[in-house]
Amino acid sequence: MSVLNTKYAKSPVVIGLTGGMGSGKSTVAQFLRERNALVLDADALVKDWTSSHGLAIPSIQSLFGAFMLKQGALDRDKMRRLITVSEEAKQALEAVLHPEVFTYMLWVISQYRSEFQPMLDKWIKRSRGIAQSAFDMHDFPQQTKLIVLDIPLLMESALREMNRDELTPSLGDYRLLVDYVVLVDCDRQTQCLRAMARTGLSSDQVDGMLDLQLSRSVRYDLADMVLHNGKDTSLTSLESQIDELLEWIV
Repeated sequence: MSVLNTKYAKSPVVIGLTGGMGSGKSTVAQFLRERNALVLDADALVKDWTSSHGLAIPSIQSLFGAFMLKQGALDRDKMRRLITVSEEAKQALEAVLHPEVFTYMLWVISQYRSEFQPMLDKWIKRSRGIAQSAFDMHDFPQQTKLIVLDIPLLMESALREMNRDELTPSLGDYRLLVDYVVLVDCDRQTQCLRAMARTGLSSDQVDGMLDLQLSRSVRYDLADMVLHNGKDTSLTSLESQIDELLEWIV
C-alpha cells in the first residue's frame, strides 16, 4: 500500500517536542503553530481515537470489554485505575495506541519526505487499521518548513526502545523520525504548581505523578536542544528562545 502524496513539498525539518508535566510544552507548541509549523499532537490523537465511537474503541472493547466504555467512549477514570495496578493492562493499552500514533505521524512525515515511505509501508502492514482510517480525515498544507511531533513521552519511548529485546515488538522509536529532540524544561516546584493549577489535583498527587516521570538529568542527556521555561521566564522570553531555535534549525 502506498499513500505517498507527491503534491506536498519535501524536506521540512522534523523536531520532537517533549517536556514533563507542567513544563509549558503546550504553550511552546502553540507558539510554533503561530509560526506556521505543522504540529502533530499525540495526546490529541489519542483523545480523538478514544472518544465516543472513536477509531480505537473497537480494539479497546475487544481487549477490555464494554465495561471499560462509557457512552461509547473510553472510561478514562476506570482505565487509569486499572493501569495503575496492572502492568499487563497498561502494556495492552499501549500496544493498541502507541503503534497507531507512530504510524500516523510517520505517514504525515512521508507526505513531505519520501525517504520515510519504506518505513511507512512496514508499519502499515502491522497496523490495526486505526492510523489508516485516520489518514483520510485530515488535510495538510502543501508546503511547510517545520513539522513538530508533540509527544509528552518521547524520551520514555526512546529509553523503552533502547532496552527492548529482540522478541518484544516495537511500539515506535521516534528518534528515527526526528532531526532534533527539543526539551521544554523548568524546575520541579514550578512544574508542580502549574500542574496543580491546571488539573486541580493535590500537591501529593502531582508529586506522585512527577516521581513516575524521567528525571531532569536524563531528559537533558537525551535532548538536542533545551527551551528554559522556569518560574521567572516570561512569555516574551520564551518566544525569543523559540525564534532563536527556529532561526538555527529552519
